[in-house]
Amino acid sequence: MDSRTRPSRSLIHKGSYFSEGRAWLVQLNSTGESFSDFQNFRFVLKLKVIMEYRNHKRYLKIYELNPFVNMDRWVFWLDNFFAENTDATIAINHVFNKHWVEFWNELEPQNLKIFAGVFRGIFEDVFAKISYDDMFLPVYKESEVND
Repeated sequence: MDSRTRPSRSLIHKGSYFSEGRAWLVQLNSTGESFSDFQNFRFVLKLKVIMEYRNHKRYLKIYELNPFVNMDRWVFWLDNFFAENTDATIAINHVFNKHWVEFWNELEPQNLKIFAGVFRGIFEDVFAKISYDDMFLPVYKESEVND
């Protein structure tokens, strides 16, 4: 199935944002609701682990974790970016969406660090508590025919 016939997948994120800083001559200080639509979003998490033995069982320990993100498009909206000027809010959202790749490239390294930290914590917790031997259901032979 090629990309023209494969259904598009989106990851929708709704949240709140806080912006503070200065861009050109404009002082920024705003908060509001945000909406993001990551279109055809693909997330891959690559783990490298080593096996440790504890209590006569095998446990996994992460020594490398790398997240990879790919998407076709990012559409987003920041409400009240300029609370006193709706036209400026619309204009800045239009600029952000027109140049989303440049904006994403600025944010991606920090986002990947956040993803890595979150997923490392989740997996390390699971791997510390559940042995590799207990992670999978045993395979039982249902019946033997013509042995």
